[in-house]
Amino acid sequence: SGQRKIQQYTRYAAVPVCLVQGLFAYRQLVAFSAQARGDKLPLLADTGFFPAALVILGMTGGALFIMWLGEQITERGIGNGASVLIMSGIVARMPAILGEMVKESRTGTSISADSIVIILVVYLATIVAVVFVTQAQRRIPLQHAKHIRGRRMMAGGRNFLPLRVNTAGVMPVIFASSLLVIPQLVAMIPGFEILREIFSRAGFFYSLFYVTMILFFSFFWTYLFFQPNEIALNLKESGSFVPGIRPGENTAGYLNTILARVTLCGAVFLCVIALMPDLISGALSLERYLVAFLGGTGVLIVVGVGLDVIQKIESYLLMHHYGGFLGGTASIRGRR
Repeated sequence: SGQRKIQQYTRYAAVPVCLVQGLFAYRQLVAFSAQARGDKLPLLADTGFFPAALVILGMTGGALFIMWLGEQITERGIGNGASVLIMSGIVARMPAILGEMVKESRTGTSISADSIVIILVVYLATIVAVVFVTQAQRRIPLQHAKHIRGRRMMAGGRNFLPLRVNTAGVMPVIFASSLLVIPQLVAMIPGFEILREIFSRAGFFYSLFYVTMILFFSFFWTYLFFQPNEIALNLKESGSFVPGIRPGENTAGYLNTILARVTLCGAVFLCVIALMPDLISGALSLERYLVAFLGGTGVLIVVGVGLDVIQKIESYLLMHHYGGFLGGTASIRGRR
């Protein structure tokens, strides 16, 4: 019941956010159509109140429909409906970008065949690195104390406490990218136009701010969901301990040290992935849109959602619970 209420409030909050974003998108469309074509698009020929309201309401309605569609995929499919839709949009743009690269290589305008091979090799290496870091864990051994169950003495077992290298996932990059929009918005105010030059893409201040925000949100997101003091207290109360470390404050300090080191490695990796499109475009003298899929949120979302979908499907197959993503409630039974 609480989760349903939170989802309801989230839907209500999405409406004003979509209206504000629709307003900025409408202004960008007007500026782009006037700059690229010399005249406005037919729908944007009149920049009055009613045409603007029509465009903004249309964008808001489309965003709410996508939100509803993602919820349906989550409830009736394999989960993470919104992430699946985002991944589909990213993957759908890749063939068009590849075709544009091949077209420009044939004409010899801005890219060569060698650059295409280098880009594809870097892209495959990036995918392998993202998969490796996403699946990487730091396992801390745990020893469970002996306990009495009924009249029997149960021996204490051993297992591991996994600490993921990239606990925050793609969220730090998304938050940092969202904050980078603020200087661009402030630059639209008369007298603050210099911010557009200071925070220009691939500039020093842009990269410094981007990296700083990714590092900050990586630690913030990780410690928001994994608190060493609380984990140490739970281990102490359940009779579990780390071999060689005293329960309580010593265990909390040990977990905090390891978590900080692991999170730092994951945050540095996210910084490299986020800045890779700018670095490759600068090294090969290419337009950024041609190498945008090499890093940033795109490859992290595609790889993360792909791995999550595979794990969900495997769990359904192992549990013989096929009704969830086949649209029914009955399980499929094979031959005896």
